[in-house]
Amino acid sequence: MDILTYSLIFILLSSFIGIYLSRNVHTVKAYAIADRSLPLSISTATVFATWFGAEAILGIPESFMEHGLVGVISDPIGAFLCLMILGFFFARRFYNMDVITIVDFFYNRYGKMIEIMIGLAISLSYVGWIAAQFIAFGNVLSFMLKGAVTVDAGIMLGAAIIVGYTFKGGMLAVAINDFIQTVIISLSLIFMLFLIADMSGGFSEVLDFAVKTHRTSLEFDADYPNYTFIFGILFSMILGTIPQQDTFQRITSAKSARVAVQSTILGGFVYLTITLIPLFIVLAATKMQLEATGQIPEDFNLYIAYFVMDHVPKVVQVFFFGSLFAAILSTASGTLLATSIVLSRNVLGEFFPRKANLLVVRLTLVTVTLFVCLFALYSTDSIHQLVENSGKVTMVIVFFPLIFGMFWEKASYVGVLAGIILSTAVWLSLIFYQSIQDVKLDVAPEIVGFILSFLIIVICSLCFPDSTALKQEITHHRHIPK
Repeated sequence: MDILTYSLIFILLSSFIGIYLSRNVHTVKAYAIADRSLPLSISTATVFATWFGAEAILGIPESFMEHGLVGVISDPIGAFLCLMILGFFFARRFYNMDVITIVDFFYNRYGKMIEIMIGLAISLSYVGWIAAQFIAFGNVLSFMLKGAVTVDAGIMLGAAIIVGYTFKGGMLAVAINDFIQTVIISLSLIFMLFLIADMSGGFSEVLDFAVKTHRTSLEFDADYPNYTFIFGILFSMILGTIPQQDTFQRITSAKSARVAVQSTILGGFVYLTITLIPLFIVLAATKMQLEATGQIPEDFNLYIAYFVMDHVPKVVQVFFFGSLFAAILSTASGTLLATSIVLSRNVLGEFFPRKANLLVVRLTLVTVTLFVCLFALYSTDSIHQLVENSGKVTMVIVFFPLIFGMFWEKASYVGVLAGIILSTAVWLSLIFYQSIQDVKLDVAPEIVGFILSFLIIVICSLCFPDSTALKQEITHHRHIPK
């Protein structure tokens, strides 16, 4: 059997698992958070698999070779730091909130209007992340079939496959598939690591090559002109991902608060360790090409895929492309599920009868998939850029309303509403100005929006505290049904 056949078998197996597990999914609680039943092993795998998407194998190595250490400051470094902060400071608090979505917390704390605004912001932030997975699927499938299937056709096929096994089984199907895919990804990349290290002269020679080619230094360039832009992308990954539904969903799907904390921290260490392997592989491949041809490639898009196809044994090719498809499926399914649940429950929930909730979630899943498909077909950003940009939305709009809602009793409805509206308006205006004028400002727009959000919420909350009547009107208690 060829590589594509093995990949198809893997995809069909994933779809079968989703359909099989759907037999026991009859409520939104079961669909969204797997009835809070996941043990440590599966919970850790879901944390890892959510973060380890196509960008970890294709996007991050490309960014690393083009920009050096600056190109990976947000991911995997920022992603690892985010998971550590989540594990030590937020996981137990999130679990004990006793809500299905993180947006339910905003409903309980600030009322319906803030819930809808936050729900829309979180949902929009996922568009780029999911699109990156669809684009990667299309690129890889087209590459494997030598152009017989176009990238656009591959994007649509990938979307259909991913929505197929997520539609019926929900979080439980995603979690079980994540566990299987994590094992495949880890074993495949570790096997490739030692094989390619041996082919390229050993670990020390590859690391020396990284230093000699300035891949380990922090150097500014056109995309990262100063430290504010570096901090912008770093903070957007660390702080922008804390208030995300897919992260929250994995934490609250664990069988206990203790498991939620442990799995988040363990998942972070597994993620950092495994994500460093593709960086080593692309360095080793570049070193080998330089020694063979005297030239370093100018374009690193799909470079690892080309190298694997041309220079390693077939069994390694099967492992590599199997792990790549596994990464795409696991990340895309988890983020699609998170988006559809937030939209259906927190944005559209008032318009449909409660008995139809599960059907609404599933129909929303299909609708979101179609929308993201269109976005992916027309997007010109790289996979890594799409993922980087996703965190900026939640960093500017969602982070401080969450933090103040959790830790500051004086945070008021007016303060949070003003913070969301004004910081978003300024942030988008600066992005628009940069685009129209074709310039880079001295300060990253997301940093400006982030600071403004903090200042506006604090000032307006102190100036316009919630009245007793308003507190009674906006304070609600939505919890996980027993």
